[in-house]
Amino acid sequence: AGRLVPGTRVDLLTNQLVVVGRPGSPLKSGDPGTLASSAVRRVALGNPESVPAGVYARRWLEAKGAWPAVSAKVVPTMTVRAALAAARAGRVDAAVVYATDARSEPTVPVLYRVPAGDAPPIVYPAAVVQGLNRVASERFVAFLRSAEADAVFQAAGFGLAAR
Repeated sequence: AGRLVPGTRVDLLTNQLVVVGRPGSPLKSGDPGTLASSAVRRVALGNPESVPAGVYARRWLEAKGAWPAVSAKVVPTMTVRAALAAARAGRVDAAVVYATDARSEPTVPVLYRVPAGDAPPIVYPAAVVQGLNRVASERFVAFLRSAEADAVFQAAGFGLAAR
């Protein structure tokens, strides 16, 4: 909407898609071939039409040629956390979620880490918005890029965007 102060937008953090299974999952992998196979009947992901994690998951599976086989198995959810909850509850065989969300559920096994080059980049930006206290806003963005904040973000599983 043209509200960002020019020159202040920076890429702050990155994330990664992972495929998780239900607790005690017999699956050994969550790669695209496995998700497309008869070993997997239901896959939860954020709604691939509107939820960012679901959109990323769909694009990844399309690029790998697995979307036609997987799409019929998709259980669309309102959020990525709902997809994770479906796996935790055993209602699906697998779910595609963010690595940072998967860390919050230690009972849910990570079956596959989607290589960064195989999926669209997942980047979280920061910027100063016009109409706010510019000095305080610039200080806040600078703090978000500090070593102190980096440590907190990395402990939560985020990657740091190139600086």
